[in-house]
Amino acid sequence: MSILDLDTLIVQANVAEDFIKDIKVGSKAVINPLANPDKEYEGTISRISNMAVQDNGETVVPVEITIAEVDESLLPNFNINIKIVVE
Repeated sequence: MSILDLDTLIVQANVAEDFIKDIKVGSKAVINPLANPDKEYEGTISRISNMAVQDNGETVVPVEITIAEVDESLLPNFNINIKIVVE
């Protein structure tokens, strides 16, 4: 998972097919950059692809997460951890 767009802070991530049923557009996410794992950013699922893809032998569904707060410490292609809040 990585940051794609610095201006709008949109993150692209892949969700395993087993878990895609548990999320929806509007679901909340918590993002932690590997470069600063103590820093947390709030995000929201803004797009869920309508097509699954293969990634390292696993079937996943691409999603986009919009980060709520702009912060210059996040740069494109940074590696991050994401936790999606399931209700």
